[in-house]
Amino acid sequence: MNNIKGKRKYTGIFICCAMAAVLIIFCFLTFGIWNDYKDAIINNQKMQMLLTTQSMGENLKVFIEGYQADLNTIYDIEEENFKKTGNRDWSMIGDYVANHRRFVYDVIVEDKRGDMIKKHEGLRCGEDIFSHTDQQVRTVSSV
Repeated sequence: MNNIKGKRKYTGIFICCAMAAVLIIFCFLTFGIWNDYKDAIINNQKMQMLLTTQSMGENLKVFIEGYQADLNTIYDIEEENFKKTGNRDWSMIGDYVANHRRFVYDVIVEDKRGDMIKKHEGLRCGEDIFSHTDQQVRTVSSV
């Protein structure tokens, strides 16, 4: 009888240890799978952000090239007028800034050496941009 109780005791201990070992192995496997899943999600998000940034960069490049082409055309027109009349009238640049005020804030015309020929200032940081009907005015803080 004592022998059977001893065997049951050791069998119970063995089963508990086996279950604990299976539980520990299961926890390690789950932890490993979770880390792989987490790393895959983070890498996918990084790739998505990179693709979004590249797309935005390409779109901005197209916009900037368009604005450069517009300003080069305006400058060429101003040069032709200067050759014909002898004076420079930069009002076209002011009109351009006024018509494109959502995207164009300032225009600086430089010669090939980098010397400034003309500067037209549009909206600046710190200038009132938004207003409400209750006369509250919000400003963008100066940098």
